[in-house]
Amino acid sequence: MPQSHSFSRPELGDIFVRRNLNGLEEEAMIVSVMYNPKAGLWQATMNTKNGVEFVTGDKEFRNIHDWRPKHYVFDDQNGNWYSPDEKAKLDAERAKAEAAKAEATKPAEKDEYFVADAAEAPNALAKKRGLPKVGAIPTLPTPQV
Repeated sequence: MPQSHSFSRPELGDIFVRRNLNGLEEEAMIVSVMYNPKAGLWQATMNTKNGVEFVTGDKEFRNIHDWRPKHYVFDDQNGNWYSPDEKAKLDAERAKAEAAKAEATKPAEKDEYFVADAAEAPNALAKKRGLPKVGAIPTLPTPQV
């Protein structure tokens, strides 16, 4: 499920990229940034082939058709864009969680195993589970034709 995500403030000259509706990658350069360092908010203006575009640091859902920093990587599991460092941390946390889950679901090893004698094999499991012996259930009479 996609999550909302905000980008850190870009520097002048940073490159942002998006995929346009024709399937082509479009790049633009940040030419102006306005920000509030105390609140962590920012707005930037980019020069593109077709004019001017605006991006902000607001937390929002972003897909491949939205502007994002060029070096960011898409995460398929939560549908979000991350810097390479954030993505590496996220992957390491997931690997650790999966290893812990695999360890928790691993069956416990037992020292004793149930082995039936060859003569009792057909009835051994039935006896262990408290079921009637094989052959103890009466067979239905077959009609004579």
